[in-house]
Amino acid sequence: MQLDLSETFRDYHYDKGKNVLRCGVSHALGPWAKENHKHKIYLPMGMCAHVHLGGHVHTGGWGIVARSHGLLADHVLAFDIILASGAEEHIVRPVRGKTSQHNDDVYYAVLGGGRGGDFGIVTHWEFKPLRDEDYPNSQCYTFLWLWSKEKMEAAVRQMEELSKLCADGTVPPDYEFMLSITGCGWMNVLSM
Repeated sequence: MQLDLSETFRDYHYDKGKNVLRCGVSHALGPWAKENHKHKIYLPMGMCAHVHLGGHVHTGGWGIVARSHGLLADHVLAFDIILASGAEEHIVRPVRGKTSQHNDDVYYAVLGGGRGGDFGIVTHWEFKPLRDEDYPNSQCYTFLWLWSKEKMEAAVRQMEELSKLCADGTVPPDYEFMLSITGCGWMNVLSM
């Protein structure tokens, strides 16, 4: 059974003092990223604007900065879940000697790389976001070219050169580059 929660859990609360973001699973990534930007915070995530938080986190939340900042699931502090028994529980990141075996089992079942949605219905996530102020030199650039063989080869050569500069230490280790080549039509970058 699949439940559509896309309109159900849309609450959003950022506690700047604790640096904790609590939000419902129903946010699409594009508008969610804009809301995060207003609060000067960032969480690594994918670049498909219409994917929702619920499923994205369940599958790890891979994004373009995964090598430098991890997956979105790596930033989950806690979540609310309705288990198959009907019990509503608040599950927190396991801490040896402080959290229960049940808590830890549910946490890893939901975020452990499997299909987390099989273990209950997650309604809310709590994240520890990255603060913009801690990364003052971060920048993001997006370029979109119409595909041709020559342009693709030039882009691949440029990435090869950037990789060499990273490997020899010319480019600082906190820089990250990503090249996506797609032949599946237009990317919807304007809605992000």
